Amino acid sequence: AEVGDDGYGEDPTVNRLQELAADATGTAAALYVPSGTMANQLALRVLARVGTEVLCAERAHVYRYEAAAAGRNAAVQLRPLDDRDGLLHAAAVERALADRAHHLPPISLVCIENTHMPASGRPWTRAEVVAVAEVVRREGLALHCDGARVFNAAVAIGTSVASLVDRADTVMFCLSKGLGAPVGSLLCG
Repeated sequence: AEVGDDGYGEDPTVNRLQELAADATGTAAALYVPSGTMANQLALRVLARVGTEVLCAERAHVYRYEAAAAGRNAAVQLRPLDDRDGLLHAAAVERALADRAHHLPPISLVCIENTHMPASGRPWTRAEVVAVAEVVRREGLALHCDGARVFNAAVAIGTSVASLVDRADTVMFCLSKGLGAPVGSLLCG
């Protein structure tokens, strides 16, 4: 295999993988990282402002399964919202944003998860993503999609990955979630 120093962007295999990921997600660029957790944490660090809240579903991976890394890595606190049907609804985001008038921390980022693993892998439709994205954009916030299984979601509902993530600032997906690789994730944006 042709190889190079990835630290200098010289590895043609990694470069090609990142190009394919950016093309598949309709984003400008992609970064290969070892894990989905690392990709999510990088997104939090890049998109969220220090000392703010990040809205997410109460069973979201970023909230439950990343060892409270958001506080340590991005200096933010996560605010979980109801997700009993597997969605973070636009109305719930609006209610949380209204709470800002009551001396709660400012909100800088909203994270969604498609598919939603704790809800038996329930995929979000494009319309559901757009509804949340419209609230996020109106409020001047950023949107990250934990898309560990977003390729599964796209197949399940018969659409492209790019159409499910085109409203997000960043999306990550895992190569080990049905894409044939034992490890690795890509953060795209």
